[in-house]
Amino acid sequence: MTQHEIYQAPGPDDTLRQQRYLALFDHCIGQTDINGIREATSKYWLLDSDRYKEEIKLLLSRQLEPKCRGGDRKSDDFRNPALNKINRV
Repeated sequence: MTQHEIYQAPGPDDTLRQQRYLALFDHCIGQTDINGIREATSKYWLLDSDRYKEEIKLLLSRQLEPKCRGGDRKSDDFRNPALNKINRV
């Protein structure tokens, strides 16, 4: 039986492959990041840079992240998403 090349890629023998595989988990993901990933996944939000989100938003014609909450909903600043984002950051 021949092992798949992806399986063999981390090293020439089982011991080295196991060590390198375990090293993938040396760095923990913070709870804030985990919560962000969970929320984005459950709500089908896009989790990436603002520039990429805008590109994909135009292609799909759909909202890809939650809208800002609060503020004066009748004001021009609140209705304009570009100004809204600047004012709330």
